[in-house]
Amino acid sequence: YDVNDINISSIELRFGDKILPAAWGEVQDGILMVKFDRAALIDLLGDVGDNTEIDLQIWGEVAGMNFAGSDSIRVISKGK
Repeated sequence: YDVNDINISSIELRFGDKILPAAWGEVQDGILMVKFDRAALIDLLGDVGDNTEIDLQIWGEVAGMNFAGSDSIRVISKGK
């Protein structure tokens, strides 16, 4: 797939059953860059404590097909 075929408005971050849409996105030099609202992300994480490892997923659409990916991250200095 071509990165330019990604529907940026379809991109969302998921944590459990909670969903956060991308606040901004664009393709720069063939690389998709997306950002999520920090305050909204803190709200999404809820009661997750500092130094906790969590699984996040990213979902979206490219060329009319759905895609998803996931990664584990460690929450540090939540809310700071």
